[in-house]
Amino acid sequence: MLRWLLTALALTLGAQLAAQDKRIALTFDDTPRHAGVLYSEDERAIRIIAALSEAEVEQAAFFLNPGKLAERPGGEARIAAYVAAGHVIANHTSNHSQLRDTDASDYIADIDAAAKWLDVRKGARAWFRFPYLDEGGRDKAKRDAIRAALAERGLINGYVTVDASDWFYDGALSTATRAGKPVDLEALKALFIESHIEAVRYYDALAQRALGRSPAHVLLLHESDLVALALPDLVAALRADGWTIITADDAYADALTDERPDVPFSQGTITEMIAWERGLPAPRWYARNDTKLAQAEFDARAIGKASSAIPARYLGVWDYEGGTCAPESDLRMAIRPRAITFYESVGKATDVRLDGEDVIVDLAMDGEGETWEQSLRLSLVGNGNEQRLHTSDASEPKTKDDLPRKRCQ
Repeated sequence: MLRWLLTALALTLGAQLAAQDKRIALTFDDTPRHAGVLYSEDERAIRIIAALSEAEVEQAAFFLNPGKLAERPGGEARIAAYVAAGHVIANHTSNHSQLRDTDASDYIADIDAAAKWLDVRKGARAWFRFPYLDEGGRDKAKRDAIRAALAERGLINGYVTVDASDWFYDGALSTATRAGKPVDLEALKALFIESHIEAVRYYDALAQRALGRSPAHVLLLHESDLVALALPDLVAALRADGWTIITADDAYADALTDERPDVPFSQGTITEMIAWERGLPAPRWYARNDTKLAQAEFDARAIGKASSAIPARYLGVWDYEGGTCAPESDLRMAIRPRAITFYESVGKATDVRLDGEDVIVDLAMDGEGETWEQSLRLSLVGNGNEQRLHTSDASEPKTKDDLPRKRCQ
């Protein structure tokens, strides 16, 4: 009996220690990010904040490019909303410079410009993440100059340990949607989550071979539409795989912050660079980070499975001239690739077809306890800030829209 009890205790403690070892933090690059094809920038931020809150993720980190704020209206308010929700912000250069293409002094100036903006903001951390994870490539002199500059400024490397090229899948979604190709969002989301879980497992195994332990991992994501869509399911999948979501503060307390890998080409995750330095053979990166492989998976699994997609030029949130663009505005329309949301109803696009410069969308409507079919003609008039969306019943001859809608910012 005593032997059985000791064995059971050892198994229980082993399981607890294994669970404690599987720790990972979530980080988001390129804030404020450019618009995507699924959401407005404000709606995307709201979705990310809600997903993190509902999943009880205490703290994520957002790596910022403050120099992009001038071209991304509302970006500062969205950053403040992330901080107000308990998340932290850090330096990603002001303008997203790539080190291998930039003089070291100019690159340091870009770091300093971002630091100046961050220094007076709540939630700021003394972390710096290299854009493109490019630490200088083959140029060791440039690499060492930046490392020295970071040390002088009290900035630590905001490295990542896990990269699954989330940016690629969001870009593939945008490219396909703008080309009018139907994208199965559920299939894409499944591919996205599968790739990230596989990458987490891959890099953790690599770290254990290189370090002899499982470090506190840092997952690379971006402030993108696809991430906003997939985030709730991604967090759930990580936890189902035995991972504990930790704060970025906890992750960057790991001894990895003391590592300065000396490798022939400095770019990528810190995991792969340490593995290279310690003699582990290639490949030292997750297979689908080869974008040719990722594109093949995207094409095979996400393209051509949906019935139709509304062209990208119509996507976004629209409201009449006097509308507030708030969800409670009764003429507000939110147009997505395969659905249109109205004030008290939503229509799933069952067919989309072009009619000259217009598009006709057949909708399966659902709202206020009823279902019905509707065919809607969408027309765009004007350009830039003066562009207006005109709608009419496609089952009738085209008529003038007396309440055209403006695009909400």
